[in-house]
Amino acid sequence: MPLRTRLVDGDGALIEASNPLPVVSTISVDPLGAHTRNASLSSAVTLSIPDGARLLIVQALAQNVRMTLSATSTPTATVGFRLTAGDPPLAFPVGENSVFKFIEETSGAEIQYQFE
Repeated sequence: MPLRTRLVDGDGALIEASNPLPVVSTISVDPLGAHTRNASLSSAVTLSIPDGARLLIVQALAQNVRMTLSATSTPTATVGFRLTAGDPPLAFPVGENSVFKFIEETSGAEIQYQFE
């Protein structure tokens, strides 16, 4: 199955390409730290970003998840960008002031993520 990629800017907004990039079946990834699973999302969770991280790859599994990208905002079950369960992983650039917070919309949600 070809890799599907969604590009987002530093605020998490989807970047629309006027000339879509070709789909490639391979991708070069240089993982930083362990691939992590978090199913404890009943209250907002802030990810710890490892030193040297350039990218966060994240996917919602089982149930939808909400996320915010600001130190001053906290997601709720109805506030924040929605990560839809079963969608392909999303990649977010990591900057100097990046903050990634997650919470489940309904019980049983899980995220899996990897920094690069």
